[in-house]
Amino acid sequence: MMIFAREYHDADIKILLLIDIRKAFDARAVDRLPSKILLTALHEMDGGNWCEFRGVRGDQQPHRLKDSEIATMLLEFRIKSRTIWPSNRTAESKSSKGYRRSQFEEAWARYCADDGTTAHPSNIKALRLAGDGTA
Repeated sequence: MMIFAREYHDADIKILLLIDIRKAFDARAVDRLPSKILLTALHEMDGGNWCEFRGVRGDQQPHRLKDSEIATMLLEFRIKSRTIWPSNRTAESKSSKGYRRSQFEEAWARYCADDGTTAHPSNIKALRLAGDGTA
């Protein structure tokens, strides 16, 4: 975690979460992910950043990122978990709480470069909607 903290000391943890969520969607080539599968994907990512999460402000004891923490961080982007169904739904299929890729598209376009890097934090704070609704 110390490497993670040093490497991203000026990057917003919520933006890093967005980037890693995009990686999880891309790796599975799906349009929806149940919260439990997303959480597992984040825990399994190289670097183990989400296995030693210290909270948004970095003031907590290291712990595995929790589903409730993902939900709280995503609220800033107006992204909430919802009921999702498997894409190849059958009579035996069950719904679960999760996210659709489409919920993230606007946030990814605004805060994440196409190459998966973060925008500079000072630029993130300065983003405002222009009169025509563009950033």
